[in-house]
Amino acid sequence: MDKKTSLLGKLNLGIQAFKSAFGSNNQPNYVQLNDGSHTYGLETLGFLSAFGIGDSYFKTQQNFKWYYENVGFYGDCINLYADIASQVRIMEIDADGNVVENSDFVKLLDQPNEWQDGIAFIKEMVINTLCNGINVQYGDFFKNGNLKMNPSLYNIDFFNLSFPKIKNRYKLKRSDIQDLTFIEHLENGEKRALKYYELAFIYDTISKQGNGNKGYDSSKFLYPISRVQGIVKDLQIMDNTADTMAFLSGKNVNWIISKKNNTGQLAPLSGGEKTQIETNLSGSGKYGTRRGKSDIIATNEDLQALNIQRDNRKMQMTEMQNNAKENIRVRYNIPRDLLDAFTGSNSGSTYENQTTAEARFALSSVKNITDSWLYSLESKNKSLFADKGHKLIGSYDHMASVSVVNDKLKNEGFKSKADALISFLDAFEKSKCLGIELDYQTFLTDNGFTEFIKSNSTD
Repeated sequence: MDKKTSLLGKLNLGIQAFKSAFGSNNQPNYVQLNDGSHTYGLETLGFLSAFGIGDSYFKTQQNFKWYYENVGFYGDCINLYADIASQVRIMEIDADGNVVENSDFVKLLDQPNEWQDGIAFIKEMVINTLCNGINVQYGDFFKNGNLKMNPSLYNIDFFNLSFPKIKNRYKLKRSDIQDLTFIEHLENGEKRALKYYELAFIYDTISKQGNGNKGYDSSKFLYPISRVQGIVKDLQIMDNTADTMAFLSGKNVNWIISKKNNTGQLAPLSGGEKTQIETNLSGSGKYGTRRGKSDIIATNEDLQALNIQRDNRKMQMTEMQNNAKENIRVRYNIPRDLLDAFTGSNSGSTYENQTTAEARFALSSVKNITDSWLYSLESKNKSLFADKGHKLIGSYDHMASVSVVNDKLKNEGFKSKADALISFLDAFEKSKCLGIELDYQTFLTDNGFTEFIKSNSTD
């Protein structure tokens, strides 16, 4: 038993023994500890589990970015979004649709603060948004729109913020909302008060708007809905199976040496003896797993060897991982062809399919995030944008995959138009052979081709 949890473990073991003896639930409770040892009866909430409180196999991480850092495949999926999003080309467009050269705001986004360049800033924003369902940005220029006083823009982790309660949103005026106070929790209990007008919110989907398990919840009105909530069990499967595989790859005990009991005279082991065996096998004992001890023992005793090797294939961990990966991929709308290219999988996906998948992914799922981000910045700086009719545009047309697909579509479109035009002219010539006396312009109008010819001539 792990020393750090020995007291809790003893309490829990006693309660579990009581439940096992007098209750109807005889299912054993087993947990492998992080140091490679393992014990019975220690659940995620300790002795509280005896009263039906807590989950017997895992407890959800409160900060969802933990899964990004610790579950490799999930981190790859999020990085795929972040890497493509960081390639966005941001432009300020004036009221006439022209690009504003040397835009001060675009320059700011290239170097939003002293700690980050534009690429690192965008990656952090995307990771926060996809993991927590929200990214909060602090701009010291949001109140007045002054970009001449060394402005800065920062991402703030949602997990570090305390949100104000919204008991009745219908009573709040715009001025009331602007003055709402948020608290950012820093190290060693230090706090920083922030006003709503200093913050911009980028949601992956929508805010909860007070929705809770038991009805309206004023404390979570502005809380996000994260995609992680729907796949948390799949993420736990990935973490559990990886942990199990790591444990099984060590120097585990595969054989047990036992006295032969041909006469049936050996007394059953006591509880203390069973505990001692478990301790030795778990890694805490002299001959335990990963202790580097010899797996051969010389003895004069009449012993028998019992094989406890596992058939890892029957554990189906690879199948469980693949199913969890598919659920994660679908949750984040990542094309399978693109994921194969990104992770180096040899699934038979062609380069053409991978290129098309990347282009469509960039122009849909990824662009939705960067568009939401840029729109949030426009909304916080109306004097710089809305009041002047200006907009921020994010483009991915310069990416190699997008350029290839666009050229392909243009060529296919040109061919389709050319074929349609040839068919039209052929129809006009055949109409003359049938004795239909129509001039060219009348034939166009009567058959609804006027707009078609006009658009093609314009192109």
